[in-house]
Amino acid sequence: MLPEAMQPPKPRIFKTDHDPATEARIRVYVSHRLVHTYVSTFLFPERSCYTQHNPGNMIQAHIEGVSTGALFFPPFQKNREIGIPKNPNMPPEYNEFVITANQPLTIVSMLNDSLNAIPGNRLTFRGGQWRCGPIAMTFIPQPGHDYETSLQISKGASGNHYCFIQLQRLIQTPEGLKIEEVKYEEARLCPVPIRR
Repeated sequence: MLPEAMQPPKPRIFKTDHDPATEARIRVYVSHRLVHTYVSTFLFPERSCYTQHNPGNMIQAHIEGVSTGALFFPPFQKNREIGIPKNPNMPPEYNEFVITANQPLTIVSMLNDSLNAIPGNRLTFRGGQWRCGPIAMTFIPQPGHDYETSLQISKGASGNHYCFIQLQRLIQTPEGLKIEEVKYEEARLCPVPIRR
């Protein structure tokens, strides 16, 4: 048996129940039909910026928050569900999380790239793969609300394709599910403290 210091990190345990007075919920889609590839999405709770490393509470939303150290194929993993109402147009692969309300949440998404890549929203074909990002946004979730987020691709006037993050709020009404767009702000890398 390995000494405690050499043990692999334990998987992070995520909440499945939530307090609507102080928390919200978010569904993160992890695949994109247009380019037939998987989206990497990271959540930075209680931050209005993002880092290129895990500050301790970062959620790797595309792999249920558990780093496997290997390739990840969402179709072979069961979706993580916590009860967010189903969107009739939703893609098949997603994960759901409880998040703190009234505090900033930063979302970073990318296609086939890493947090260390130069940020950019133009879709390019490099190294045999479609790539874009990282793209980052931040907003303040409201208590008791349900959200969903996905990386989308649109065609610009110049003919180039661009990636953007779509954020929606899901509202269950007696008539059915109402979906509305949520405004957000662009997020940037967190400032790095100067070491002396």
